[in-house]
Amino acid sequence: KSIINRMIRKYMRYPELIFAREDEGYKLLVDKMKLLNVKRTNDLVLYNRGIELKNIYNFEQQNFRKYNDAKGVAIIPNKNNFKHGNVKEIIKIYENIINKLTEENQIVYLLRHSFEDLEVCKIIKESFKENNNVILIEDDLNCFEFEELVKKFDFLIASRYHSIIHAYKNGIPCIAIGWAVKYHELLLEFKQDNYIFDVRKKIDTDKLNTVIDNMLLNYKTESTTIKNNLYEKQKYNIFDLVL
Repeated sequence: KSIINRMIRKYMRYPELIFAREDEGYKLLVDKMKLLNVKRTNDLVLYNRGIELKNIYNFEQQNFRKYNDAKGVAIIPNKNNFKHGNVKEIIKIYENIINKLTEENQIVYLLRHSFEDLEVCKIIKESFKENNNVILIEDDLNCFEFEELVKKFDFLIASRYHSIIHAYKNGIPCIAIGWAVKYHELLLEFKQDNYIFDVRKKIDTDKLNTVIDNMLLNYKTESTTIKNNLYEKQKYNIFDLVL
């Protein structure tokens, strides 16, 4: 560790600019490593105001139309949660979430943001294999297809960091189930920190159900809050600093 720290202090002075996504990383580089070339910025995806798909694809993508009727709530798990929490308890948490949502007459979609999470989606679906209101999407969606699908939901129960980023970019609220500081900082920045649960700690199902109730009632208000925060962030562009 001491060798790596010396190398960081020496070689990370070379770049003209280093962009730190989280406060934690920024403070380590500035306060501990004494670097003067560090800027605190948000995730790069959030700065993108729009993409012309016709400049990327020369044919229509079938998955854009495949899920036109999608609605309700999407659950996006993360296999890495199992490394930081109790596997059986985490599966029970997802089962509790789905039971709660279906009792509220919500349609629930299970989808993956990363390939390895399909296994988790299938495990969760197995508990609801007779329930037609719990829909498993097995397709491997690219980032554009994923974002287009996310727009159709009222909110997400999300554990992949960039699934939350894609959601916030489109004003879609999330209940986050994760572990790392990046989740906590992201939700705090968008004034959504009441919607974060840490798998390293025992998750109180009563509190989780209360949060779900709150989101079901207020997802439109939370969407407005997210859009307003995003608007302020998109006034600035990190590329302006390097031109």
